[in-house]
Amino acid sequence: LRLTVQPGSVYELLLSAEQPKVRKQMVQFKITPLDVNAIVVYKSDFSGAQESIFGVANAEGIVAKSLPLGRYFYKVISDNCLPSEGVINLDNVAEVHIENITLRSDFSKTTLKAASGVEIYIDGVNEGVTQWSGNLKTGSYNVECRKAGHKSAYTTITIKEGEGATIQLPEPTPVTGVLAMTSNPFGASIKVDGKDCGVTPRNVTDLLVGEHKVEISKEGYETAELIVEISDGETTEQDVVLNAIEQKSNHKDYLFAGSRTTKTVKGFVVDKNGKPLDAANIKVKRKVRAVTDSTGFFSVEVPLSCKSLRITRKGMDYEKLKITQALSEEYVVNMRKSTPWFVNFTVGLGVNYSSSDLRAGIMAGYLGKWGAYVRVRSCFLSGLFEDGYSPRGFSFDKVAVGAGITKRLAKWLHLYIGCNYAPYYLYSGFEHYKWYNIVIADFGFIIRPTRHFNITIGGNFSRINIVSRYGEDIYDFSPTVGDFQIGFGFSF
Repeated sequence: LRLTVQPGSVYELLLSAEQPKVRKQMVQFKITPLDVNAIVVYKSDFSGAQESIFGVANAEGIVAKSLPLGRYFYKVISDNCLPSEGVINLDNVAEVHIENITLRSDFSKTTLKAASGVEIYIDGVNEGVTQWSGNLKTGSYNVECRKAGHKSAYTTITIKEGEGATIQLPEPTPVTGVLAMTSNPFGASIKVDGKDCGVTPRNVTDLLVGEHKVEISKEGYETAELIVEISDGETTEQDVVLNAIEQKSNHKDYLFAGSRTTKTVKGFVVDKNGKPLDAANIKVKRKVRAVTDSTGFFSVEVPLSCKSLRITRKGMDYEKLKITQALSEEYVVNMRKSTPWFVNFTVGLGVNYSSSDLRAGIMAGYLGKWGAYVRVRSCFLSGLFEDGYSPRGFSFDKVAVGAGITKRLAKWLHLYIGCNYAPYYLYSGFEHYKWYNIVIADFGFIIRPTRHFNITIGGNFSRINIVSRYGEDIYDFSPTVGDFQIGFGFSF
């Protein structure tokens, strides 16, 4: 409006305005996954505009609302997902603007597994015992594994986006001590917290720190119960005097009743450290009559005339238990690991008519109830005492190999029987070269004065010569030819 204002004139200006029309477009957000309780916020593309809540997605993941035409920034927020942002332009009131949003998970389905009875703490919060499963957001967490009588184990776990994981947690370290248990009389059974732990006197090891219930019992005596406190790395000593149930005489009770023909023998079988041995066979006259249980205990009925039992177990040396006629006596049998393999070094003097050979060799094998052995030997001085000749050195043409069997005669004594074979040739001024194939009988004993040391005494007492001369074989039996051998070696 252009107007020239004249002096002295009055002008009147009348203004009128209409309500502006706001044009809007329908906006729909469709969000997946459906069960994340997503919230949509937005703001217009005007400087200084504030964020407003667009709405909360329903069970189908949809939220809708109409907005004035224009440009908007939006953000979709969920507790268990990463936020999603974007921009929309609204310029058509006749259309529904659909914005599809897929949220990325901000958590992982996680399972934490620990040893039995272990409490699981995540960032200081107790989440359960032995195993926990649930959703964890991405990031790092401090996990502690607790158990009574143990040092806690700590670890840090890292959860990655959308990755399900099963994590094995470290085990707490046991904190242990030792209970040195003795009793009067000896041979009483020990139970700690209801578990059999052998017989007195005994050191019960690897007990967790804290209080434990201990029971000491023996046939004919009242059971003693006590509470002991085990400390870290220390030995707690306890001595218990058992009270007899009835008055005991100063002499042993013997079976004189003519009507009884058997007696009961009881005891425990343990190793050199006092650890109970199960599956040990209790033999009476070479027949198995009982087998030890998990505590090493056995009970067997034997004739009154029986004076000994034989205890055997796979991988152990057998033991012979001498028994008396006493009714109340219990036995403790200590068994040791067997050492059936042996290696011996032998030397011997072999006699061959008018000359002799000094021989050396190695003998090795297995010593069980029945066993076997192999040996190799050769001359290292040949022609001793032979007229007109000097002794000769090591002779490869007189190497002998042999094999045979062994038989246990006693715990310390084994018999071996076998044969040796040795091919060699000999020059004769009259017969030129003769080729000998010698088969020699092998016989002797292996004596074991200790578990790991043995002595060999034996020899070859006859032989058969198969002599090849002028293209024919001649069999020559020479029973007078032989040698004497002695050796020593080790068992393991």
